[in-house]
Amino acid sequence: MRLMRSLVAMSVAATGLFSLALTGEALADWPEKPVTIFVHSGAGSSTDLMARAFAKAAEEVTGQSFVVEVKGKETMPALHRAPADGYTLATQTRAFLGELAMGAGFYKPEDFQWVARLVGEVPVFAVRADSPYQTFGDLVAAGKANPGTISLATYTAGSTVWADSMKVAKAADVSFNIIPFGSSGETVVAMLGGNADLAATYPSQMVQAVEAKKARVLVVAGEEQLPLLPGSPTLKELGFDVVLSHWRGLIGRQGIPEDVLAQIDAVTKKTVETETFKEWAKLAGVDISYLDHKEAQTRAESEYQDITKSFKDAGLIQ
Repeated sequence: MRLMRSLVAMSVAATGLFSLALTGEALADWPEKPVTIFVHSGAGSSTDLMARAFAKAAEEVTGQSFVVEVKGKETMPALHRAPADGYTLATQTRAFLGELAMGAGFYKPEDFQWVARLVGEVPVFAVRADSPYQTFGDLVAAGKANPGTISLATYTAGSTVWADSMKVAKAADVSFNIIPFGSSGETVVAMLGGNADLAATYPSQMVQAVEAKKARVLVVAGEEQLPLLPGSPTLKELGFDVVLSHWRGLIGRQGIPEDVLAQIDAVTKKTVETETFKEWAKLAGVDISYLDHKEAQTRAESEYQDITKSFKDAGLIQ
């Protein structure tokens, strides 16, 4: 009997050690090997620069390599083929929600997992320095007096910038002649060249023109005024209950284990708090607006529904 008890005890101990080993393996710290980040936009784009700043700071935090690869339009197919293990991620922005709402590509929101929201940039509405519209109120009054005569340059029809412009026009109860262009940079060029009265874009696209006194920002769509563009009022300050943000972050394939996502949360949070990343954000004129994977997923799902409704109201989708 004593021998039997000893054998049982040894068996239980061995089982416990085996379970501990398995648990230790399952809960191993992420990352244990290099992490690849695909960039969905072009080399040198704002998102590409964000990814590289994040990778540099994440390497400082973890001691592991973070490899940035510009994939462009091949990003989503490449991510979809990768294992759902947290070692292959991709950049994405709020604009991706608009693409999904429009049915672009072969993917659905449930195919992917939002991993983190990193930074945000609020839309701004600007005119040429010699524009007769000194304030946003002037522009709205002129638009109401002559509907459709004020031209607004924005990004491609169906983009989130376009949707934001529609939302601002609706809040102000004014009808703009909205002209879509192929990039945010092109909207600024169109406005500065006299091909549009107003441009809807982002602070990073406008700072140089404002500093050169070629343009004036009439209003910003954030919660508060921007240090980068001092003196520009918010829509809320002018009485319009509208707050918008174009955010950028990281996405992964659906199916990444929850314990791995929790570890990624810890790393991404520490990364955006580093001086390296904060200094880049300051120079880039963006706000650090970190959300972990759960909150980023929840917010993305809500915004997806809102964007889908805006597109339906505009007749872009059924």
